[in-house]
Amino acid sequence: MRYLPPGMVGLMLALILGPTMLSTASDMNAVATVSIIDLYKRHARPATGAGHYLWASRLATLAWGCYAVISAQYVKRTGSLLEAVNLLGSFFYGGMLGVFVLAFFFRKVRGRGAFWGVLSGEAAIFACRYFTNIAYLWYNVIGCIVVVATFERPECRENLEPVFIQPSQLMNSQQVWSPDVGDIPSASK
Repeated sequence: MRYLPPGMVGLMLALILGPTMLSTASDMNAVATVSIIDLYKRHARPATGAGHYLWASRLATLAWGCYAVISAQYVKRTGSLLEAVNLLGSFFYGGMLGVFVLAFFFRKVRGRGAFWGVLSGEAAIFACRYFTNIAYLWYNVIGCIVVVATFERPECRENLEPVFIQPSQLMNSQQVWSPDVGDIPSASK
């Protein structure tokens, strides 16, 4: 630092601290916006003026900033930041990877099946964390396998009949198929 010309030390500090502050400000703004628009406006006060939401978003930014500072005090005791991030991520990335595998490779999976698969995957991951000595990087693989293995399979009714459409029907009609009450099989049969 003593070999730099006057003013360069301040410029270097500005180059280091500027992007850091910009990134932190954008994160706080994004979290506050999500909190206010998706939670507060939707569930607490749906029909209020813009001034009120501006005031609420400023309070949310302050609250999230306090939460970040308090969390940082606890996180600094965990040791390496890279290890702490990998440990925290490994709790949830296995379930997310399992959902992506279901979406890409299993055509008949529905939302409910994926939901229950993720819940069982997360239960398996936390069971591995608290009841085994498996390294935390394996939680991703375990969670993905459990999600794929336990998703709820779609129901298949026995009385469903395939509907065949003749090519001549496609040429003569704009509407290919319209359900009539008699076309839908009832569950009472």
